[in-house]
Amino acid sequence: MPKGYVIGVSSGIFGAAQQEEKVQYISLSQKAFYGMFKGVRFTQIDLETVAEFKYPELKAEIERIKRLGIEFGIHGESGAFGGRENPIELDSAIGIEYRRAHERLIESIKGAGMLGARYFLIHASESEPFIRLFMAFQPMEIVDIWGNPFPAFLKKFPYLTEWAFEQEFLKEITRIRMKSKKELEEDNYQRGIKNYIDNVLVEKGIEIKEKDIPKHIRESIKRLAKKKAEEDYKELKDFWEKSLVSNDVTYGSERIAYYIIAKWMQDNKDPIWIGITRQNVKEYLEEMEKKNGKKPKLEIDIENQEFRENYFLWVPAVAAKYIWGHFHPEENPVKPSEGGVRFPDPKPLLEKFDMYFVLEQQMAPKGYEKYIRLARPSHLYYLCKYSKTNRIVIAIDFEHLLTANIDIDKELDTLPSDGGKYIKVLHVGWPTPLAPAHIPIAAGSDQQYILYKWLWKLRQKGFKDGWIIFERGGGKDPIQKTIQVLRVIVNYLEKDVPPEKLPAEFFILPTSKGYARQKVIIFEHALDPLKGVITLPEETYTKLGKAALEKGKKPEEWKKEELW
Repeated sequence: MPKGYVIGVSSGIFGAAQQEEKVQYISLSQKAFYGMFKGVRFTQIDLETVAEFKYPELKAEIERIKRLGIEFGIHGESGAFGGRENPIELDSAIGIEYRRAHERLIESIKGAGMLGARYFLIHASESEPFIRLFMAFQPMEIVDIWGNPFPAFLKKFPYLTEWAFEQEFLKEITRIRMKSKKELEEDNYQRGIKNYIDNVLVEKGIEIKEKDIPKHIRESIKRLAKKKAEEDYKELKDFWEKSLVSNDVTYGSERIAYYIIAKWMQDNKDPIWIGITRQNVKEYLEEMEKKNGKKPKLEIDIENQEFRENYFLWVPAVAAKYIWGHFHPEENPVKPSEGGVRFPDPKPLLEKFDMYFVLEQQMAPKGYEKYIRLARPSHLYYLCKYSKTNRIVIAIDFEHLLTANIDIDKELDTLPSDGGKYIKVLHVGWPTPLAPAHIPIAAGSDQQYILYKWLWKLRQKGFKDGWIIFERGGGKDPIQKTIQVLRVIVNYLEKDVPPEKLPAEFFILPTSKGYARQKVIIFEHALDPLKGVITLPEETYTKLGKAALEKGKKPEEWKKEELW
């Protein structure tokens, strides 16, 4: 746990460096050393591939660097570093991706921990935005939040299969005919009635209708229809469940898992579900009231079409639960003897290495800003709050929030009063939605003040210890005055100075005599606009300045020297 605020910079990546600079990023140890050139002792290393942990003699090199007092955290693989194959998609319900992500998660935590990283950070969701699943071809093999094959999960909660067979929106996804017992019973009954009428017509040559059939015969047909429906349903259910572990493909099979897990969370009153969906629906209804002038109602129910089709209302809750599942294998209700799985638990590794696992928001693709599965810190709050570990924490990247069209002031206000204690990393820079910008913060700029206001809000909600990282961009001088600006910000934060009470010194970097000179000149010229309108004698020179003039000094020379 850091004491107070620790300022750091990101290392940059080998893949983006100019040819003459590449040697600076050739290994994790080279990347770790980068911060020393920028006046800080903490570097956030950008990991481009887990293979970097296999660099020859890496641990020995890192130990030498640590003896210099350097500390570091690691930003895990990301699509932003180049290559769509990189992300650890912990919110995926596709079996092959779930297994790969968990394996890479464990490998990454071990690698980071063995080197002594203070934290390992990934983007919470780089999975396909949910709305795009309607156009995405995916394998039918889906898993639950613990990675169990979906049929094993459904056998543990059989009512979910019956529910799924009654939902038209689920029937549209799979190519398999899905009918409830009631529908099958009705089909069989109508078929039995038709067969009876057809037989009577053939044998007796008379035309009858259903109401003309004797009651005892109709009851008999109904009993047979019900019995046959039970057999048909079992056969259809087994076939459907087996298809959920097949290699067949369909459009957005992951939707099946998300819908059913949503129903399961809703029925179990899962606290992550309750926290996220209540917050989202409240905000949605307030927005609709402003738009339409009426106070609408909306039931939180996955069967409610308006709720279900506004994916941003409930998908974040399911995505958060999938991430939660990777860290809580001990909660898995499906035993191995019942077809369940047991993946390695990351929590003991985090404890062993005294390391945080940090979840950051990803950059939003244009056109899908509000459909990122897990883009808000106030949603990640519930994931952290209801995890059985204090090692899962949040990183806030203001640039990434802006790309998702999120009003940061409202988001920070929405964050619960204790939300700041779950935040351990901030990514700061010139705040812009045109990411990845990673532009330095200019001293005395509006951006410096904006960032201070946001950090002040977080401090009021408990963010009093953590890492404040400037993620560098490219160019000859990618840091510029940013570190000095961040030191000024931290200085006033730790003095608990509200934004509206910041002194003028906050906006001018205190650089010894240069700062003093600026201050005196500002004071000296404060009344310049009133020259010529004051009745009192106006003095242009100070007492020392007058003496200098009497000795033959020219006014221009004296003005240059008076403060030195």
